[in-house]
Amino acid sequence: MPVAVVAVTAFFVLRTVAPAARSRTATSEPAEEIPPLLPVAAAGMGADMVLSHHPHVIEGIELYNGGLIAYSLGDSVFDHYSRKTGEAFILEASLGPSGVSDVLCTPVYLDSHGAPDFVTGTEAAVILERLRDISSPHGTTITIANDRAQVVR
Repeated sequence: MPVAVVAVTAFFVLRTVAPAARSRTATSEPAEEIPPLLPVAAAGMGADMVLSHHPHVIEGIELYNGGLIAYSLGDSVFDHYSRKTGEAFILEASLGPSGVSDVLCTPVYLDSHGAPDFVTGTEAAVILERLRDISSPHGTTITIANDRAQVVR
Protein backbone atom coordinates (compact mmCIF):
# COMPACT_ATOMS: atom_id res chain seq x y z
CA MET A 1 0.00 0.00 0.00
CA PRO A 2 1.47 3.40 -0.97
CA VAL A 3 2.35 5.96 1.68
CA ALA A 4 1.12 8.86 -0.49
CA VAL A 5 -0.69 9.33 -3.79
CA VAL A 6 -0.02 12.40 -5.97
CA ALA A 7 -2.12 13.12 -9.05
CA VAL A 8 -0.70 15.54 -11.62
CA THR A 9 -3.18 16.78 -14.20
CA ALA A 10 -3.23 19.12 -17.16
CA PHE A 11 -6.69 20.21 -16.04
CA PHE A 12 -8.17 23.19 -17.79
CA VAL A 13 -11.60 24.51 -18.63
CA LEU A 14 -12.61 25.82 -22.02
CA ARG A 15 -15.30 28.43 -22.43
CA THR A 16 -16.67 30.31 -25.39
CA VAL A 17 -15.24 33.81 -25.66
CA ALA A 18 -17.04 35.07 -28.75
CA PRO A 19 -20.09 32.93 -29.55
CA ALA A 20 -20.47 34.46 -33.01
CA ALA A 21 -16.88 33.62 -33.86
CA ARG A 22 -17.11 30.21 -32.15
CA SER A 23 -13.59 30.70 -30.81
CA ARG A 24 -12.55 29.04 -27.57
CA THR A 25 -9.71 29.79 -25.20
CA ALA A 26 -8.36 28.64 -21.87
CA THR A 27 -10.09 30.51 -19.10
CA SER A 28 -8.29 33.33 -17.36
CA GLU A 29 -10.81 33.30 -14.53
CA PRO A 30 -10.20 31.47 -11.24
CA ALA A 31 -11.42 27.90 -10.86
CA GLU A 32 -14.05 29.01 -8.33
CA GLU A 33 -16.41 29.98 -11.18
CA ILE A 34 -16.44 26.52 -12.75
CA PRO A 35 -16.87 23.21 -10.88
CA PRO A 36 -13.37 21.68 -10.68
CA LEU A 37 -14.59 18.12 -11.07
CA LEU A 38 -11.37 16.33 -11.99
CA PRO A 39 -9.20 17.61 -9.11
CA VAL A 40 -11.99 17.17 -6.56
CA ALA A 41 -12.71 13.64 -7.83
CA ALA A 42 -9.04 12.67 -7.55
CA ALA A 43 -8.83 14.05 -4.00
CA GLY A 44 -12.13 12.40 -3.12
CA MET A 45 -10.74 9.05 -4.30
CA GLY A 46 -7.79 9.35 -1.94
CA ALA A 47 -5.06 11.36 -3.70
CA ASP A 48 -3.02 13.15 -1.05
CA MET A 49 -2.09 15.90 -3.51
CA VAL A 50 -3.60 16.98 -6.82
CA LEU A 51 -1.39 19.33 -8.83
CA SER A 52 -2.79 20.95 -11.97
CA HIS A 53 -0.82 23.13 -14.31
CA HIS A 54 -2.46 23.97 -17.59
CA PRO A 55 -4.87 26.96 -17.44
CA HIS A 56 -2.04 29.43 -18.25
CA VAL A 57 -2.80 31.28 -14.99
CA ILE A 58 -2.40 30.45 -11.32
CA GLU A 59 -5.52 29.25 -9.54
CA GLY A 60 -6.29 28.63 -5.89
CA ILE A 61 -5.16 26.03 -3.41
CA GLU A 62 -7.64 23.99 -1.36
CA LEU A 63 -7.25 21.63 1.56
CA TYR A 64 -9.76 18.93 0.67
CA ASN A 65 -10.62 15.52 2.11
CA GLY A 66 -7.41 15.54 4.15
CA GLY A 67 -5.30 16.32 1.08
CA LEU A 68 -4.27 19.31 -0.99
CA ILE A 69 -5.49 20.51 -4.39
CA ALA A 70 -3.48 23.11 -6.32
CA TYR A 71 -5.94 24.01 -9.08
CA SER A 72 -3.16 25.50 -11.23
CA LEU A 73 0.51 26.15 -10.60
CA GLY A 74 0.48 28.35 -13.71
CA ASP A 75 1.91 27.57 -17.12
CA SER A 76 5.69 27.10 -17.01
CA VAL A 77 6.01 25.78 -20.54
CA PHE A 78 4.90 28.41 -23.04
CA ASP A 79 5.49 32.09 -23.53
CA HIS A 80 2.74 34.33 -22.23
CA TYR A 81 0.43 37.07 -23.44
CA SER A 82 -0.41 39.01 -20.25
CA ARG A 83 0.88 39.69 -16.76
CA LYS A 84 -1.31 36.95 -15.26
CA THR A 85 -0.22 34.30 -17.77
CA GLY A 86 3.43 34.92 -16.88
CA GLU A 87 2.85 34.22 -13.20
CA ALA A 88 3.46 30.76 -11.73
CA PHE A 89 4.62 29.18 -8.49
CA ILE A 90 6.65 26.21 -7.34
CA LEU A 91 4.90 24.16 -4.67
CA GLU A 92 6.93 22.30 -2.05
CA ALA A 93 5.33 19.99 0.50
CA SER A 94 6.12 17.14 2.82
CA LEU A 95 4.19 13.90 2.36
CA GLY A 96 4.01 11.24 5.01
CA PRO A 97 1.72 8.83 6.82
CA SER A 98 -0.24 11.75 8.31
CA GLY A 99 -0.73 13.38 4.90
CA VAL A 100 0.44 16.67 3.42
CA SER A 101 2.29 19.21 5.57
CA ASP A 102 4.78 22.08 5.33
CA VAL A 103 3.25 23.48 2.11
CA LEU A 104 5.32 26.35 0.70
CA CYS A 105 4.89 28.29 -2.56
CA THR A 106 7.74 30.12 -4.29
CA PRO A 107 6.73 32.61 -7.00
CA VAL A 108 8.25 32.65 -10.47
CA TYR A 109 7.62 34.76 -13.56
CA LEU A 110 8.05 33.52 -17.12
CA ASP A 111 10.39 35.49 -19.37
CA SER A 112 9.51 36.29 -22.97
CA HIS A 113 10.57 32.77 -24.03
CA GLY A 114 8.54 31.01 -21.33
CA ALA A 115 11.45 30.22 -18.98
CA PRO A 116 10.59 30.73 -15.28
CA ASP A 117 12.71 33.07 -13.15
CA PHE A 118 12.47 33.40 -9.37
CA VAL A 119 11.05 36.77 -8.34
CA THR A 120 11.38 38.78 -5.13
CA GLY A 121 10.01 41.94 -3.56
CA THR A 122 7.05 43.60 -5.26
CA GLU A 123 6.97 41.06 -8.11
CA ALA A 124 6.77 38.18 -5.63
CA ALA A 125 4.13 39.99 -3.56
CA VAL A 126 1.84 40.45 -6.60
CA ILE A 127 1.87 36.71 -7.36
CA LEU A 128 1.61 35.54 -3.74
CA GLU A 129 -1.17 37.99 -2.85
CA ARG A 130 -3.14 36.84 -5.92
CA LEU A 131 -2.63 33.21 -4.82
CA ARG A 132 -3.78 34.05 -1.29
CA ASP A 133 -6.85 35.93 -2.56
CA ILE A 134 -7.98 33.22 -5.01
CA SER A 135 -7.40 30.48 -2.42
CA SER A 136 -9.51 32.20 0.22
CA PRO A 137 -12.91 31.19 -1.31
CA HIS A 138 -11.79 27.56 -0.88
CA GLY A 139 -11.41 28.22 2.86
CA THR A 140 -7.61 28.12 2.57
CA THR A 141 -5.47 30.42 4.69
CA ILE A 142 -2.14 31.48 3.22
CA THR A 143 0.48 33.57 5.00
CA ILE A 144 3.18 35.48 3.13
CA ALA A 145 6.70 36.17 4.41
CA ASN A 146 10.15 36.48 2.88
CA ASP A 147 8.91 36.18 -0.74
CA ARG A 148 7.20 32.83 -0.06
CA ALA A 149 3.70 31.72 0.86
CA GLN A 150 2.79 29.06 3.40
CA VAL A 151 -0.51 27.19 3.42
CA VAL A 152 -1.80 27.07 6.98
CA ARG A 153 -3.34 23.75 8.00
